[in-house]
Amino acid sequence: MLLYKQGRFFSGAVSFALPDNCYLVIAEAMNYYENGLEITTADEEFSVAISTQYDETDTKLYLDDMLTDTGFKRLSETKPIQAGDLFGYYAMYQDRRNKYCEYHFPIEEVNALNALVIIIMTSQHGDIEAISGSKMVKELLESLKKVT
Repeated sequence: MLLYKQGRFFSGAVSFALPDNCYLVIAEAMNYYENGLEITTADEEFSVAISTQYDETDTKLYLDDMLTDTGFKRLSETKPIQAGDLFGYYAMYQDRRNKYCEYHFPIEEVNALNALVIIIMTSQHGDIEAISGSKMVKELLESLKKVT
C-alpha cells in the first residue's frame, strides 16, 4: 500500500511526489502494483510505473541479469544515477512492442521493501532517451526522498 500525506506518496523507506499535469492510470494499468502506481501524459505518449519491492540482488546486478539472455534488446549500458536523495542504476531496453527506461534504487528495508523501481514505457516509435529527460520524468526523479 501507498500512504498519501502532505502532497507525497510513502512506501517503505522512500517518498515521492507526482509531477504536475500527469494522469493516474487506474482501469488500464499495465500491471497491478501492490506498493505503487502508474501515471501517464494527456496524450498517453508514455507511462511511468513507480513501485517498491523486495530485491534479493544488488540493483545493478538485477538490471544486468534481467537484460541478459531474455527477450529484451539492450539500448544502453547500466549506468549510475542520483535522483533526489537516492543513488541507483538505470538502463534502457526494448522488446518487440515497446521501449523502456528502468531505474532501480536500493532503499533501507522497511516492511520487506528494499528497492524503488521506476519504469518508463513508450511505443517502439517513441524516443525513450528524450522521454527519460522530459520535464515530467525529471520532476518525479527530483522528488525522491529517503524516509527516516
